[in-house]
Amino acid sequence: MTQRPNGPMGFRFVLQPIMAIAIGIRAGIRDAKTGQPYYLWTIFHNPGYRRELLRSGWKDFSKVFFLAIVLDAVFQLIEFKWFYPFETLTIAVLLACFPYMLIRGPVNRIYRRIKHPRALHPVDVAGSKPFKPVLLQGGKQNHQENKTEKPGSKDEHARQ
Repeated sequence: MTQRPNGPMGFRFVLQPIMAIAIGIRAGIRDAKTGQPYYLWTIFHNPGYRRELLRSGWKDFSKVFFLAIVLDAVFQLIEFKWFYPFETLTIAVLLACFPYMLIRGPVNRIYRRIKHPRALHPVDVAGSKPFKPVLLQGGKQNHQENKTEKPGSKDEHARQ
């Protein structure tokens, strides 16, 4: 594995992380504009958002991931005349997944601080109650906490 960056097709060790970073920047800006939580932090600290964020991340960087797999498989067949699937997956994760995951959250945070310096944090990271953006009249978003209503509350009587 150590000879790969200097061997044939070494350009992919530069090109694929750059592509993953570019996709992560685009996703981080999109997250900031829509009020989504910080990516990697929320994946580890808020299980309520984990599945949704992993799904959106996979949708974004899956093409770069598969490109990394194909290029490494071609490299192995040229250089070693054999295919090592575990090494291929390791290289694909290092070249596509890590750069994307590491850049998406900080871009969200930086963009949000530049464009909306007083914006509220979209996730209660200490608790398990995610804030969900609610579209208000005029296209503005409001972050509301998911609340369970108590029996006998005003809202419950109004619905009955």
